[in-house]
Amino acid sequence: MSGPRRDWSDTTPLLSPQHYRHRGGSASAFSDRASSSFSGRRASASLEMATAAVPAVPTRSVLLGVDVGTGSARAGPLKKKYTHVHEHAFIKDHFLGIGNNSALLSWVGLFDEDGKLIGSASSPIQIWKDGDCIEQSSTDIWLAICAAVKAACSLSNVAGEEVAGLGFAATCSLVAVDADGSPVTVSLSGDSRRNIIVWMDHRAVKQAEKINSSSSPVLQYCGGSLSPEMQPPKLLWVKENLQESWTMAFRWMDLSDWLAYRATGDDTRSLCSTVCKWTYLGHAHMQQVDEKDS
Repeated sequence: MSGPRRDWSDTTPLLSPQHYRHRGGSASAFSDRASSSFSGRRASASLEMATAAVPAVPTRSVLLGVDVGTGSARAGPLKKKYTHVHEHAFIKDHFLGIGNNSALLSWVGLFDEDGKLIGSASSPIQIWKDGDCIEQSSTDIWLAICAAVKAACSLSNVAGEEVAGLGFAATCSLVAVDADGSPVTVSLSGDSRRNIIVWMDHRAVKQAEKINSSSSPVLQYCGGSLSPEMQPPKLLWVKENLQESWTMAFRWMDLSDWLAYRATGDDTRSLCSTVCKWTYLGHAHMQQVDEKDS
């Protein structure tokens, strides 16, 4: 049901390890549905060996805000700080705000350190609708984003090395991939491309009702009941209706988290999406962290 395996090149991170190992700048993306952010600084092997000999130069933290509903973004400097960079790397930093919505579009905005939009581009994405089932392809979305990023940078005459950070925003759609990062179908059609259950998909109405009838104390933190648009009912639907896919799936991720993982190789989940769509009790976790630190 998952189709042929894809080469590892399909899951190669967009940013090199040097980019996200040295986090001198920051960029984040926020959405009413989900958010996920990653940032990095240019660096070299010599930086790790002899940072004491490298002068500190002022750089800025830049906030990227991406609205997936309107396909727009804003950016602005937060505060000045200092970081070590290579003595020959006095290049103005740029930041990418990347949004993916359910309106058949991936949008990219390129910003400078002052938060000024200097370039943008978009690329179409595919969607399948069959009754209550609405599906997309993570491979298709990623290729669309790559095309839009290249176009925005090319039109702005900005090289990839000049991009210091990026932020993702996307709808809270459910992505299924196997241990190799290849798509696992979530479609009754068996089409291996369709590995995303889109946020507005309503196939899991009965599963949502089943969960809500459990009277779990977790429900008090999400308004007393789960919507079929949330992830637990969708996961239960896959388990009950697509046993092979349920067995093969190694990662179930929100789309914004998958995009960040796909770009960096870092499987860190967004607190926003896990709390709002996965019933994760983030406040309980933070309380444990505070008690441990105290």
